[in-house]
Amino acid sequence: MDDIKDSLSKKFHGGCPHDCPDTCSMVYEVEDGKLKSVKGNPDHPMTAFKEFHASVLRSVASGLGISFVSLSNNLEGVSYSSIRQGATEERDNLKVIQKFIIQHLAEPIFREWLSIGITKGTIPFPSNRFDKFADAAVFKGRGWSPIDPQKEIKAWIEGMQNGIYSPADIQAHFGRDPETVFSQIESDIQTAKSFGLDLKFSQLGTEPEASMENEE
Repeated sequence: MDDIKDSLSKKFHGGCPHDCPDTCSMVYEVEDGKLKSVKGNPDHPMTAFKEFHASVLRSVASGLGISFVSLSNNLEGVSYSSIRQGATEERDNLKVIQKFIIQHLAEPIFREWLSIGITKGTIPFPSNRFDKFADAAVFKGRGWSPIDPQKEIKAWIEGMQNGIYSPADIQAHFGRDPETVFSQIESDIQTAKSFGLDLKFSQLGTEPEASMENEE
């Protein structure tokens, strides 16, 4: 008759081998010389989960090319300057991605769709005008609101006055088409006039009128 051995379960205390901000206390359960389970020690809970979680999110945000604040929505311990710097770098990265998607996905698919449509006759354009209609399509990525509207809008106006920016550059920042914006402005002016109103705003890029100071 085979000997019957009682199954004995023993628990051993140790630490987590991972290189984390906190060394977690662990309980290892061994039965018949084999590891049965690994659990956290309830008598010594970890104290740095918050820091560990933030460290993981920072690594993920860095890999994705976005800011930690955008990923975690955690504004603790950040300043306006750090948020602005992170948002600026994030937007630059997203603009590169947008441009890549437009050049390698949106435009090729549009041109193929247009070519098939003209060839089958579902799009009533002459085939010899394909390049004209294909090149006329413009794809724009999304834009972003200014982080500090007062300072940034003032900088854009000064840049336009000195020939650094064009109206198209500024509208592209918001993901808008300048012709559409100018048409909307003109429409708003005409609508206001029909109601007997006079919209008061300076033309783009013009110097504001100097205010007269009261002489003492």
